[in-house]
Amino acid sequence: MKEKTQLKGRYERKFIIPGNYSHSIENLVKLIDGQFSSIHVPRFINNIYFDSIDFKDYYDTINGISKRKKFRLRWYDDFFGSIKEPVLECKQKNGIIIQKKSYPFPPFEIKPSLHVKTILKNIIPTKDNGFIYINNRVPSAINRYKRQYLLSHNKKFRITIDTNQQYTDPNNIQTPNNLYSLEFQTNILELKYDPRWEKEAKNITNALLFRLGKNSKYVNTLRALYYHTN
Repeated sequence: MKEKTQLKGRYERKFIIPGNYSHSIENLVKLIDGQFSSIHVPRFINNIYFDSIDFKDYYDTINGISKRKKFRLRWYDDFFGSIKEPVLECKQKNGIIIQKKSYPFPPFEIKPSLHVKTILKNIIPTKDNGFIYINNRVPSAINRYKRQYLLSHNKKFRITIDTNQQYTDPNNIQTPNNLYSLEFQTNILELKYDPRWEKEAKNITNALLFRLGKNSKYVNTLRALYYHTN
């Protein structure tokens, strides 16, 4: 499998929604202009983030550096077990433009009471697998959340809704308390679209009854980990 690149940049508008709206967000979205409908069954997304030793990606995010990136290893549904089709993603942000590059990654297995470095130690970097891009980085955070997917009738706009955010330490995956819920649970709605449709997007953002804001699940996870372990 070759590298997959999202060739055109996109906009991502994030809305922060209180946790008590979890069960009604999808219904509210379907009522707004654009005639949104579900395009995929809800599923859990699992991520292992990789950062530099001095957490450059984290600090670039909280400091609002306009040109930044983050690497994450992603798979779907069950957290533990044999991960047959993981994908390494590099998410790049340049101003308000988002681009993603995806790389195939060798299968691996996650078991309780393991260190992520142990899981990855037998993977050999090659030109055709994504491990070469994180070989000089360290596992910095793990999170997972449940995602719903909706698409507008004209197929110009996509909405994702992330709920039930959880996290754990890549240096010490434990059981039975293997995944912790964020103490201050919020839901994240993201409106994603090509910059060409910015004018039309305003009709959708104006119809949403939630607060437009900034949110990084990676930052949330690291802060929760630091708070939890200190």
